Amino acid sequence: MEKEIIREENKMHEILVSYSRPVYDHMPKVNCSQDVDKIIRKAINGLSLDYQEYFWCLYLNNANKVLGYCEISSGDSTGTIVNIPKIFAVAVNVSAKGLIIIHNHPSGNLKASEKDKVISERIKFLASLFSMTLLDSLIITSESYLSFSDEAMFLESSNTLPF
Repeated sequence: MEKEIIREENKMHEILVSYSRPVYDHMPKVNCSQDVDKIIRKAINGLSLDYQEYFWCLYLNNANKVLGYCEISSGDSTGTIVNIPKIFAVAVNVSAKGLIIIHNHPSGNLKASEKDKVISERIKFLASLFSMTLLDSLIITSESYLSFSDEAMFLESSNTLPF
């Protein structure tokens, strides 16, 4: 019996991670923030946009074709806690080169809060450490969206720690 316990303790547990890329010709391409808005609205449950806050990430290859999306977190009507390790765990797994983060404001207010700006800059900085690029950060409501890139809301230098 003791030998069985020893064998079990010495056994290495395999970690299995899996991802299957979509067919290249069927992958949507992102050229602008309007494309992102259309793509995410097709993927998510739009009926909950006015009810609670969500945070999603679109993962892109080096040709800006969408590898997929992931719901990173969901919260209540006033916010959600962004799981940054999850963003990058998925990004590394799918070999993403570009990221676009999206969250909604159930209130309908498209103004970016200071927390929205800080988390976007933090993710932009961390993406650069993985040789990835945060291409945009969108805030969506049931009526419209705000693009950080369109509004030139990113800091110019990604060498500055945003926290």
